[in-house]
Amino acid sequence: MRIVFKVLIISLVLITTSCGSKKAIADHFIAKPLSVDKIVKNYHQNIFQKNTVKARIKVDYHDQKTAQSFIANLRMEKDKAIWITATVLGIPLVKALITPEKVSYYEKINETYFEGDFTVLSDWLGTELDFDKLQNLLLGQTISPIDNKNFEVSLDENAYMMKNHTIQQMISFLYWINPQHFRVNKQMVIHPYKEQYLSVVYKKYDVINNEYFPNTIVIEAVESQKLTKIELEFKTVEFNELLTFPFEIPNGYKPVQLN
Repeated sequence: MRIVFKVLIISLVLITTSCGSKKAIADHFIAKPLSVDKIVKNYHQNIFQKNTVKARIKVDYHDQKTAQSFIANLRMEKDKAIWITATVLGIPLVKALITPEKVSYYEKINETYFEGDFTVLSDWLGTELDFDKLQNLLLGQTISPIDNKNFEVSLDENAYMMKNHTIQQMISFLYWINPQHFRVNKQMVIHPYKEQYLSVVYKKYDVINNEYFPNTIVIEAVESQKLTKIELEFKTVEFNELLTFPFEIPNGYKPVQLN
């Protein structure tokens, strides 16, 4: 069941929502040339404003050896906690809790658990992660801050493509910003020296309770020419509910190392 936890975490890298009072967005909006200053300003004016998210998600996972589907239940409180459970055939198998301090999970079949820092997530995704970066990806926001000093902009795929151009950067960050609502259409993290890249595509946006959110997300992670692909389909979502995050590792479970 470690593979389920790995899929959960990679999927968390871009969980966003669809449900509630949902309205489709017209896709004929045309991107017009804007300065970096204007794009950055509009982006920051349209960041996620809710305090909590509760969602039910269908996850499809494929790599060179495995194909797996399961249902994930997500609870998140902004800046504090990300809580998720995974069920297969209605049976809960894995529970995870991520806070700014640590990453924890346990699984029931083999009665094992893991507690550690964000190193394992960073290794899986090919870029350094902390809670804030993971939360930004979870909310459809850029994994690293965008500004008017270290990024250049061009029009691409009817979006504003922001690319970091600092020579010292050993990792490239590319963000395609939607010209209508200034949320992220796509983002990529490329680490050429390690032959790693992460691509996350937000295929469609809806308006949900006055927020723009994706309802279908496709994630591709490549390491040493090995491809992992995940598709997320959001079944139900609720904002700003009073949430709890129950998590206690059962007695007798054995610690494991993740790699």
